[in-house]
Amino acid sequence: MFKRESFIKHFLFFLAFIFLFLMVYLGLRSRSFNAFNPSEPVLVAIKKGASLSEISLELKEKGLISNPFIFQMRALLGGAAFKLKPGYYELDKNWSLNDFLYVLSHGLTSPKYDLTIKEGLTLKEIENILKSKNLISPAESFNQWKLKDFKSYLTGLPLEESVLDSSLEGFLFPSTYKVLPGESFYEITASMIDNFRLQVENKLKDQLTKSPHDFYSSLIMASLLEKELTNDQDKRIASGILWKRLGQQMKLQVDATVCYAKSQEFINCQNLTLKDLAINSPYNTYRFKGLPPGPICNPGLSSLSAAFSPEESDYWYYLTDPQTKRAVFSKTLEEHNKAIRKYLKNNF
Repeated sequence: MFKRESFIKHFLFFLAFIFLFLMVYLGLRSRSFNAFNPSEPVLVAIKKGASLSEISLELKEKGLISNPFIFQMRALLGGAAFKLKPGYYELDKNWSLNDFLYVLSHGLTSPKYDLTIKEGLTLKEIENILKSKNLISPAESFNQWKLKDFKSYLTGLPLEESVLDSSLEGFLFPSTYKVLPGESFYEITASMIDNFRLQVENKLKDQLTKSPHDFYSSLIMASLLEKELTNDQDKRIASGILWKRLGQQMKLQVDATVCYAKSQEFINCQNLTLKDLAINSPYNTYRFKGLPPGPICNPGLSSLSAAFSPEESDYWYYLTDPQTKRAVFSKTLEEHNKAIRKYLKNNF
């Protein structure tokens, strides 16, 4: 009786093994082979120390596999389970399980990943991009650092000691970066800050030396110009207007600062209301005189240049035509109010 029960148990175990083998085999045959030339590339980051279970769940979340269990069994049966290597991979939804395992176990990572940061993005917007591309974890944030954490990358810039306690806003230079496999959040951030320093030193040094304004104030000004205007000439004239208004203790009344006060991702900022203009925030230049306490975005080279080298004019006011995106300048408040009624009649 005992031998019969033992036989049945072993037989059932054998059937289960055959069933599992068939499931894995069918999983392998469910996709056509097209490895190493992804027609639909999907970026996947495999972090150092990631378990087989974590890797399989990551592939499922990216829509690359449908069954993490089958992937894990295939990896175990094929001997690849403990050979999967960290790094950034470009995988294809059309690949088979065998393709995925071969690429991951042989460490055939994408040699680099092009990360493009456009002019005028905020820290929050850049952080969201990094998370969406799985370059950093959901728990990581730029808010965990201050400028002093990257002090060695800012050497040579005329920054007062008090500024080093500020956030990184304004110091991540817009460009395309080559992110290497396994590069940490700190390393990615450091490369952007170092690029900011290099750009200022190599291309704006003369302007910086001649500017009567301190560096951090000029950076804040550049961030306002970046969000407000698109034309380089308009930026230089507007820079002259804003510096002149500051000198006369006039409120800057820059719409972009209100947007930043509302949302650091510049959401729902097309039509500001009177209620928005009354927001109690030090960034609201309609309510408070002077520059905001820090930059409102990460400006590009043309905005930085305009902030360092403003153009003098007889103008005191400006607005941006929503249709052409060009600035409309005015010498008097009466002219400015007429321009508001003409170009921004639907905004209030």
